Amino acid sequence: MNFSKLQRVVVILAVLSSIFVLTIFLLRVSIANWALGKVKEKFRIDYQATLSFNNISVHGLSGISGKDFYIVQDNKDTLTKAEALSFELDLFHALTGDFRFKSFSIRDGYFHPVKTGKEDNYSFLLKRGTSDESSDTSKGYGFIINRILNASFKVLPPKLKISEYNCVFTKDTNEFVFRIKKFHLYDKNYTSSIEIPNTYQILISEGQINKRKRLISGNLYAEVSAMEVPYLKDLYQLDFKFDTLRFNLSDNRFSNGELDLKGKFRFDALKIKHPKLDSNELALKKIDINYFISLGKSSVTFETDSAYLNDILLNGKATIDRKNQGIYALNLNMPELEAQKFFSSLPVDLFSSLEGIKVEGKLSYQLNFYLDRSMIDSLKFSSNFREKGFKVISYGKTDFSKMNKPFVHTAFEKGVAVKTFTVGIENADFAPIDQISPYLKNAVLCSEDGSFYWHKGFREDAFIMALKDNILKGKFARGGSTISMQLVKNVFLSREKTIARKIEEALIVWLIENKKLTAKDRMYEVYLNIIEWGPGIYGIGNASKFYFNKRPSELTIEESIFLASIVPQPKAFKYYFDGGGKLKPFLSHYFRKIGTLLFRKEIITEEENNKIVPIVKLTGGAAQYVFQDTLGIDSSLFQNEEIFP
Repeated sequence: MNFSKLQRVVVILAVLSSIFVLTIFLLRVSIANWALGKVKEKFRIDYQATLSFNNISVHGLSGISGKDFYIVQDNKDTLTKAEALSFELDLFHALTGDFRFKSFSIRDGYFHPVKTGKEDNYSFLLKRGTSDESSDTSKGYGFIINRILNASFKVLPPKLKISEYNCVFTKDTNEFVFRIKKFHLYDKNYTSSIEIPNTYQILISEGQINKRKRLISGNLYAEVSAMEVPYLKDLYQLDFKFDTLRFNLSDNRFSNGELDLKGKFRFDALKIKHPKLDSNELALKKIDINYFISLGKSSVTFETDSAYLNDILLNGKATIDRKNQGIYALNLNMPELEAQKFFSSLPVDLFSSLEGIKVEGKLSYQLNFYLDRSMIDSLKFSSNFREKGFKVISYGKTDFSKMNKPFVHTAFEKGVAVKTFTVGIENADFAPIDQISPYLKNAVLCSEDGSFYWHKGFREDAFIMALKDNILKGKFARGGSTISMQLVKNVFLSREKTIARKIEEALIVWLIENKKLTAKDRMYEVYLNIIEWGPGIYGIGNASKFYFNKRPSELTIEESIFLASIVPQPKAFKYYFDGGGKLKPFLSHYFRKIGTLLFRKEIITEEENNKIVPIVKLTGGAAQYVFQDTLGIDSSLFQNEEIFP
């Protein structure tokens, strides 16, 4: 039979290929040992750590299995260990020194990252080479997260199987444990089952992973009932539960040290509880957010063009930059939406006073905040709640017009009811606004809220001044509450100092002030008749008797200024006096300041202002409190902006 030249070439290539394959097959154990030796050597060079793998056996051309696998950095705790491990190498790349897995299976082992102080046993995986490169931290957030993404996706083979793998994260004295019962990845699809021992939860996750593009999407939920995120309560006092989390990373790009991430996540039936948020649980049917995250060298920016909290649509941008002392910026926008949708979307347990309210019209909101901590005067803040055709049809659970007529009020201390009384003429101690000394009315206004009769419940300038002062002092030293806000807090809400209560307070103030549900004179009248003026003393009628055995209409200038000074801390009044019943010298500045303001408002004459001296004589029941306390307390404890604006 005659062969053409082409046929001869094909036959020769086939024979050579067969010989090559046969040689590889016969030498596969030697090749496997050589390849593993190269892997161990490369691992040692790249990470200054040991990778060990024993009892090796070879299956087929490139399948390898063994036992007693572990990774450990010199003089550190073992990072990971497994009883059995098997994998299939990409033979072509292995022969060129580029070791890639076609499949990987590991079972019956543990993964144990440990961090004690500044020392750990895992960060070496993110650092290659023996040279002392500049630290990852100095290269920035984008560089660090991009390296983690690269490392995470690079090690993933097309086929991956993990089973019965214990994960224990140790940080100082805290330990966090979960068990990977199974994790299977095949043809970009993954399924997993994770057990949380201390909560007896089985977490299920399933989705897709695109290794080449570094993308992931999936769902996360508990096998039974709602999923409770473990360890947050122990670490941060935070309860965090949900039925299902749907998530994806749909795009990511790294350029010039900046990493951009784009995707979406959605929580169904989310429940959150934290003491600073509220004593009740925050429950939302859904949180659905499109996100864009940018990580630079020193900055992190989170941006969303669509964030749904139930039916409330928000968009905005938040940036934190650690340059200098830190730069913080927040822009939040609620586009115009049906007002009823807004109120119906508020979590009932957190905004119980607004439950059942019926409204019509439309609402929108904008918030802007900026602060460069190296320049406190850079602070900018604005908050605008706008309405179009807004009208309250019915109040639901709470009647926000109740202050227009006599009502029963209960005063609370630390959540406990201490006194219940009627706010109206039926109460003999009630003082109508026109029967209260103009000195007292104006002294309290000067001290607490000088523009009460002109603003609509909020003063941005006062809030900014208070915020600047708190930042400078590094603690909460001064509030920015108006009389309207204090009144709403006392009449309609609990005294809890939580985020939810402050938001609810702001909404009620906006309703009352913008819809003029109660006249300013009546609001001020109620305020003066319900606030605490001393131990168990509520209302100016009681206060004027307790301190001076007078009616409110008879109070002098000095007596009025003194009463205004104790409004922020009424139980502290006895420390204003010395053992002989005289006011201490530190009050002189306050008396001068309020007197000057009263003069400028033309409440008193210049002559009356010049005659003001910090002297009052206690003639009521308050005197016994002062004369019983002869120890005295450092007056500087009370010299803060809350008392002395």
